Amino acid sequence: MANLLFNLKIFDLEYRLSKLVAYNETFEEQLTYVTDQTLLRAKAKLSASGVDKNSHEFDQHIEHLEQETKEEFPQLLRSQVLTATWSLIENSVKTGADILAERKSLNLRLSDLRGRSPEDQWKKYFNYVLEAPFDLENKTWKRISDLREIRNFKAHGGFSGQPTAQQEKRFQEIANRNDGVVFFGGDLFFQRAYVDAALDLAESVISNVSALVVSVTGGDAKK
Repeated sequence: MANLLFNLKIFDLEYRLSKLVAYNETFEEQLTYVTDQTLLRAKAKLSASGVDKNSHEFDQHIEHLEQETKEEFPQLLRSQVLTATWSLIENSVKTGADILAERKSLNLRLSDLRGRSPEDQWKKYFNYVLEAPFDLENKTWKRISDLREIRNFKAHGGFSGQPTAQQEKRFQEIANRNDGVVFFGGDLFFQRAYVDAALDLAESVISNVSALVVSVTGGDAKK
């Protein structure tokens, strides 16, 4: 029953990831079209309301709308995709940990263990409690850590107050390590390349967790 439950949960995570990938691809492919159509409709609406297309009022309104549609709107949607991507990674690790703890009849669960970060907690639990270490390179762990920090930054609305020099340095380092991430003016901005890379990272982690459970259970988890 536990193995069946694991398979169903992993399938659900893989399904949700595939839908997230499809959503992201559709959004990115339609972005230019949506932007152009939004501006065309706005210009037509302004003209119909009597605003002279050569006036300062017209230019000011369109300039503001261009900033929203070409800069702010893509950033909002990409941030949401990254937040959902982190959630899938976190859920996959917790699912694998719970299944293996039940298989080994362990009372100590992942949530009972402390760590400097979620990744530190995961590694300690899988390495020393489950004795089933992840097959992930250090650079992959760093990418996971960076995604978590990015998710937390966006989820909490950025810095609370004026950022310290240490905070700015940390996020500049994150941007330097990850293609498609820009840290500017105390905020993070994302290009499509980084979102695609984060989705690939989630696929890698989910696959790793699934393979790890199968290896520990001797393949029973797939029966």
